[in-house]
Amino acid sequence: MRTKKLIRICIVACALHFEIVSLKANTVFWTGAADGVSWNNAGNWSNSVPPTAADSAVISGVSPSIDITLGSNVTVQSVQCSASLNLSAGGLTLTQGASQVNGNLTVGSGESLSASGSGTSFVCPGQTIADDGNFSVSGGATVTLPGLLNYNKSCNGANWMVTGADTVLSLPGLTNMTGAACNSPVIQVTAGSQLQATNLLNLAVPLLSLLVDGAGSLANLPALQTCTDGGSGSGVSFTAQNGGEIFIPQLTNAPSLAVAITSGGTMSTAQFQQVDGITLSGASANFNHLNTLFGQSSVAGVTQSFPAVTNFTDANITVSGGAVVTFPILQNYSKNCDGDNWTVTDAGSVLSFPLLTNLTGQACSYPVIQALAGG
Repeated sequence: MRTKKLIRICIVACALHFEIVSLKANTVFWTGAADGVSWNNAGNWSNSVPPTAADSAVISGVSPSIDITLGSNVTVQSVQCSASLNLSAGGLTLTQGASQVNGNLTVGSGESLSASGSGTSFVCPGQTIADDGNFSVSGGATVTLPGLLNYNKSCNGANWMVTGADTVLSLPGLTNMTGAACNSPVIQVTAGSQLQATNLLNLAVPLLSLLVDGAGSLANLPALQTCTDGGSGSGVSFTAQNGGEIFIPQLTNAPSLAVAITSGGTMSTAQFQQVDGITLSGASANFNHLNTLFGQSSVAGVTQSFPAVTNFTDANITVSGGAVVTFPILQNYSKNCDGDNWTVTDAGSVLSFPLLTNLTGQACSYPVIQALAGG
């Protein structure tokens, strides 16, 4: 009986050991024995099968001048690559451990570089070309691309998602973002994550929306000096909410930028001289240097002054929820074909122009000025 019991214990222990071992990542090595450049070609890998989501991929001893190209979307735990990696025909998802590409990195139009999970990291110290590409970083992962210097969006890209505490997308070399007005890209920084683009100087991506949402979430853009729609006539929007922060202390003139601060969000605003619309809901801000305000603005539930605004031409505004909004030095208002729609609604809401003496305009629209529901 004792012998049979020991045998049963051994069988169970061996089975458990096999199960644990089987859950560990396999390391699949690049041989390049087939064409030497295609990730999806089974003959290029040590076990004659491309690495799967349960594997780590190692490509060593291959010159950075060699491009290894993904032919479809690939998920692996990690990748160590001495060569260059080309994601022009498929995206790459990383789920565990440290990954590095020592050559160059290309992320093609509409393709994605993704990393997820605490302790997951990806770095490419070489040149990165990611025009019209997408990024997704989540769950405590970090992606660092110091060689990404310029980014140009066509019609599929600039959808960057960064979410989760301790999650970071770091682009320390990025200086310029440009693009065409053919989609509505979204950059989201949420749930305590960070976008670090500390050397970004110029942003000219039409229809781009930057949303920073959640306590500890940060879009850190300390060098940003210009933000335009590239002459397309399509705007750009920045929104900080629920404790999220957008740090843009050098951005002064942003004639195509609409800013929104709601529910405890924070944004550098004291330096602004010109913007294209302001939304404030439950949060006020310092706009003491703002002299030109265009577009559509909305203020709800707070007291807000615009002490330096002298140009409010063709602009619209809604004041609600008991908000009190004052333009203390505005003397003249001129309507073109979009403006002079002013709505003040709800008890205690006030829109004040104490020095306004002249209202003029063109006969090209039907503007409405309303005081409703006690406003």
